[in-house]
Amino acid sequence: MHKLTFLISIILIISFFSSSLLAGEREQLMYWEPEDIIISATKLIQHLQDAPAIATVISDKEIRNRGARDLLDILKSVPGIGVSMVTGYGKFGVESRGIISVFSEKMLLMIDGHRVNESIRGSAIWHFGDMAVENIKRVEVVRGPLFALHGANAFAAMINVVTKNAKDIDGADLRIGRGSFDTDHYNLMAGKKGSRLKIAGMVDYFDTNGAELHVNKDAAGRSGETACRIRKTDTSLKVTYGDLMFNGRYLERKGNGGYVGPLNVLGDKSWEENKHFLGDLKYSHRFSKEIALKLKGYFDHFEWLSFVEVLPEDLSTSFPDGMIGIPEVKNRTTGLEAQFDYSIGKNNRLTAGAIYEKIRQFDVKERLNFDPTADPPSPLGSLQDVTSKYNWNRNVSRYISALYLQDVWALTREVEATFGVRHDRYSDFGSTTNPRFGLVWRYSANTIAKFLYGEAFRAPSFFELYNEKTPSRKATPTWILRR
Repeated sequence: MHKLTFLISIILIISFFSSSLLAGEREQLMYWEPEDIIISATKLIQHLQDAPAIATVISDKEIRNRGARDLLDILKSVPGIGVSMVTGYGKFGVESRGIISVFSEKMLLMIDGHRVNESIRGSAIWHFGDMAVENIKRVEVVRGPLFALHGANAFAAMINVVTKNAKDIDGADLRIGRGSFDTDHYNLMAGKKGSRLKIAGMVDYFDTNGAELHVNKDAAGRSGETACRIRKTDTSLKVTYGDLMFNGRYLERKGNGGYVGPLNVLGDKSWEENKHFLGDLKYSHRFSKEIALKLKGYFDHFEWLSFVEVLPEDLSTSFPDGMIGIPEVKNRTTGLEAQFDYSIGKNNRLTAGAIYEKIRQFDVKERLNFDPTADPPSPLGSLQDVTSKYNWNRNVSRYISALYLQDVWALTREVEATFGVRHDRYSDFGSTTNPRFGLVWRYSANTIAKFLYGEAFRAPSFFELYNEKTPSRKATPTWILRR
């Protein structure tokens, strides 16, 4: 806490000794193009070149011109960002600056400023990576650990997807598509803007059998075809009335098969289903040109159910119906955030905020037809509920409280400095304080120099803290070669 107190004191002292500028930027906003504006770098509207971050903004016009079909397609074209398959069963990961992992948990994904990383594995890419582009207004990608305002997982990069509002849609838009592999895609958007009431909504349905790819040799030495059907329904609703705004989204996704199973063995019975509901209610009010207040209450509910064919029925005589595991879990997050913005003179903007959040993991269950503690696993005779004996994870709760402070200060007409610090306290692993500093120098009309320093952290996921007996966490064992 001494480190946090010292940094906050420095920021407050600097704030009250500032002189002139940053005026005129508000007037310039009306002339900026969407790809020139970024919000996620400082939670303030800024010109992309002036933001204290290495960032890229992709507008909806660019998305159309590039022919992107989903969010991963968009990210493939961003400098410093890579997209690749990270598992044998068809899951993709996103990397930044060479940092990559199976779950992409070192990257924060937000939709309209709402965190969508779930706490089971710490990621969101597996659930929202194939998000359709029709309702995306722009995508903000900020690279590097410069997120004293955003907290956990903004370690290698942060992605904020901004969706269309009533003004952007202004009516109704229906799109129907048909493609290879029996692929169907239907998208309906509608939006209406009134004097005080604004409503926008979307329904997106996607169904595909997926590519049937030939595998010459899997981990058991067999050849065959992959099976990867995906069926997804994605709906969203935005309602704004005066200073109040509700933003909700429901995603239901079911995928059959995968390219190969969790032990790199071909099979055709595996499937995975997840449901994700998120919503937030925001109140934003500007008391004067200098003072603004933002309050937000948010809610997330995530369900995951997986039927895992660890080994197919023809690979082991001990498992005539195949070696099967059915894990499931529910995850619920509720939170409150208050943010206060204060302009000190014309050239200094101070942002302070507090967050309280509860994450509850419950209904963690496991059904198996084998004993996972044996090596090799021994058959149980039938599919049984083994939650009390061999559960894959735990029912747990996590409480998070955080304070953050940021000062954006124009030292001169050409030089702007950003100071920030955030302190997070987690009930299950401790506290962390992360500062940031950015200096942007507009050397000439065509030259801008940036000096950036920041620290970030990644909270351990529930999968990392409490998983003990899942076979897929181990390297491919030799016993899968036995018949």
